Amino acid sequence: MDAYRFASDLIRKADRRIVLIDNYVDDTVLSLLDKRKEGVSATIYTKSITDQFQLDIKRHNEQYASIEVRCFNKAHDRFLLIDDEVYHIGASNPCLECIKGDGESERKGTTVIVVVERRLVDLSV
Repeated sequence: MDAYRFASDLIRKADRRIVLIDNYVDDTVLSLLDKRKEGVSATIYTKSITDQFQLDIKRHNEQYASIEVRCFNKAHDRFLLIDDEVYHIGASNPCLECIKGDGESERKGTTVIVVVERRLVDLSV
């Protein structure tokens, strides 16, 4: 199974919430999060929100289920939270391109490791 399909399946299984922590997001992530069930909240925490991404979010939220995006600069790694499960995405400077598009990375040798832990996570800043 390729990484894009794996991520899509994770998003589809969420019952309550999805939280993505990634410092390098773009509009393709919005499409990926649209695969969630009706009523499942989606929040992205990222280091900065460019003017273009802010416009993408605004346009997206006018047409589809809303995705909240917040600035959060206290994480280096990438994480995907599905309800109460935490998925750590990547190892050795991973790239989220591995779960976008066709699942192929432009960076050769990039490894994606997913570790699942069951625990509650507090993202208060």
